[in-house]
Amino acid sequence: MDRATLSDSPHLSTPGARARYRLRAIRPADLARSEIEAWHDLEAVALEPNIYMSPIFLVPAFRHLAHDRQPEILFLESRGARTLVAVVVIEPRSPSREMPLSHFRAFHTVHSFIGGVLVSRDRSFEVLSALLAELMTLRGHGIAFPLTRTDGPTDLLMRQVAKSFGLNRIEKDCYQRAAMTPRSLGAEYISTRLSNRGKKLAAQQKRLAELGKVEFAIKRGAQIDDATIERHLDLEHMGWKGEAGTSLRSNAAHETFFREMTKDFVEAGRALFTELSVGGRVIASTSNFVSGRKGFAFKVGFDPEFKKFSPGINCEMELMRRAPDCLHDIDEFDSGAAAGSYIEELWPERHSIGTAVYATTRCGNVATETARRISGLYARWRSLSPAPALATLAPDIVDGVAASTKILGA
Repeated sequence: MDRATLSDSPHLSTPGARARYRLRAIRPADLARSEIEAWHDLEAVALEPNIYMSPIFLVPAFRHLAHDRQPEILFLESRGARTLVAVVVIEPRSPSREMPLSHFRAFHTVHSFIGGVLVSRDRSFEVLSALLAELMTLRGHGIAFPLTRTDGPTDLLMRQVAKSFGLNRIEKDCYQRAAMTPRSLGAEYISTRLSNRGKKLAAQQKRLAELGKVEFAIKRGAQIDDATIERHLDLEHMGWKGEAGTSLRSNAAHETFFREMTKDFVEAGRALFTELSVGGRVIASTSNFVSGRKGFAFKVGFDPEFKKFSPGINCEMELMRRAPDCLHDIDEFDSGAAAGSYIEELWPERHSIGTAVYATTRCGNVATETARRISGLYARWRSLSPAPALATLAPDIVDGVAASTKILGA
């Protein structure tokens, strides 16, 4: 990873924090077993657990989903004990709408639904201060974190750190994502808050029972065998996902990634699958994974032959009904859903999701402030003008911002 000495970097004000830590850049192919084990240990004590920052997710993602990309894993370690205290995976990026100067972007895949930094909960402010100070020595003017929890503890601390360094932060593409607290759900929640859905569920299950015995299963750990995984892949491939080529089974590399990742989560006791069946035939399946005391919904699949019975929604509703008992070890569950998903009607809570962009130089500060103002103007223009007329405007503006900041020596 290229570094530069930046005369305009305010990180010099925190020599103590930097002196206690060191940053190492590792290419995925060079990861040693001991480094992966240290990464596992960090995940177990993370301030904000995240399966998408787990080595169980990312190591197979590097193998099967990175293709010709060149991500680098940054390990921040304490100098004395050589303890891993933070991990972020980055890629160099050219000027973009996120940041109109060269910058870094946190690595994510089409199957990554939350991004960010994995940081130890111990001395997390100091650790994030040291991490940002190190990022300021890299050859880039900022770092973008796509699909990050902008109301989560890590980003909230990162804002404080950036402010103490005099660095700008902007948000892009923000929305509210559905989430749930398992202990607050259950049969009473469905009967009171989702009474219409609950009645429809009962009616559909009654009609399904005419075709055969209706059963719902929650599988964890060793209960998730190869047959469970293959059924899930089959169901997720059925219907519109398969037709659109977006299912896991539509791409051999993505399918292989899912198998490897899932089996490792199963072995670690951190996978949870649900299945809805009729007459012994599974017609809906969901895959979910756990980090710390947080659950993350991943994929859902259902047999379109039973579409009129809403098998996927029925599967979700049954999990909600049993959540206080079967998910007693999980404090909160992230849906991983996009804005406007059907799950918003079912899960009552919301998390703020967006792309958080942090400047790491003074030129980056100028660029992010300009981008902030342009974004406001663009939003105002969109409300007043036809979208097609504006579609060609933004790239030109971005190029103009990039050119203007060269005056500052970027």
